[in-house]
Amino acid sequence: MDLRTPAARTLPQSAAAPVGIGMDVLPLTALHLVVVVIAAFGFAFDMMEVALGNVLSAVFSAPPYSVAPGELSLLLSAMYVGAIPGALSAGWFADRFGRRTVLVAVLLLLATTSIAAAASRGIEELIVARMASGLALGAYPPLIIAFLTDLMPARRRGLLIMTVSGLAATGPMAMIFLVRWLTPIEPLGIEAWRWAFLLGSAGSLVVAIAFFYLPESPRWLSAKGRAAEAEAALARFRHARPIGAAECPLPAASGASPERIEDTPFDWPRFSRLGFIYFAAPWATVAFPVLMGAVLIERGFKLSDSLFYVASRWPARSSPAFSPASTSIGSSGARR
Repeated sequence: MDLRTPAARTLPQSAAAPVGIGMDVLPLTALHLVVVVIAAFGFAFDMMEVALGNVLSAVFSAPPYSVAPGELSLLLSAMYVGAIPGALSAGWFADRFGRRTVLVAVLLLLATTSIAAAASRGIEELIVARMASGLALGAYPPLIIAFLTDLMPARRRGLLIMTVSGLAATGPMAMIFLVRWLTPIEPLGIEAWRWAFLLGSAGSLVVAIAFFYLPESPRWLSAKGRAAEAEAALARFRHARPIGAAECPLPAASGASPERIEDTPFDWPRFSRLGFIYFAAPWATVAFPVLMGAVLIERGFKLSDSLFYVASRWPARSSPAFSPASTSIGSSGARR
């Protein structure tokens, strides 16, 4: 049967199938673990910058700032306003220029905007810097999930992606406790929240440099017709030190042509449920914690106590945030 009939669709590049299967059946290697560690650090700095909204909520509600509610609302929402176009455009740029290339660019943007936030001379400049940071903060999570999905062995993929997410979730809590510790000290006369932005900038720059030395996604290279580069990237994983036994060949490698993708009806009920979860979750997992810093300051709590409460909220906040992703990854893995 001709695979190009309407009964079946084919991948844009037939060369993508052998490279994809080669990546899927590799054993877990030291290079895979290096990718996991770098991705986790990048994700941690991304989440740390997001959590700084909680810190700014408390800091700019207390003296000596005590900004007006309207300005505080703009400051707290600026990052999320920037994250929307950042997340929406991330996939297009990654498909056009490459997963790794865009990840490097996103981290360099975050390093630059974090420096701008640390050096801001007023709340207006800080609002602009946070909005620009949002472009990178919204782009990194979907990009890193796509990058890891391309590189990780099929039967370890869900576990490793969730490991990256779990490790990254410790970053915001550590950063908020650091700000709380530095607040009364103010090393070199620099306020604690500015130190947090400086740390985020330095970390993002280091991770960007580390990503530059990682291989580009062999799947993406193959899909773009860059077969020699795809094979070279695949070879880096093949020649890396194995951590475990080789994976069993996937069914696609032993049966019918791996290029065939059967037409199946779109699962609208499941899509609607996941869409509702993603829409509803931020109201509890984002809005409430961000505003609590300002609320506690208004109620007369000390800044250090408010920051302690905000930091203690992060372990409970992280799990619901990742639950939709884990559901999606688990369901995808079960169908492989």
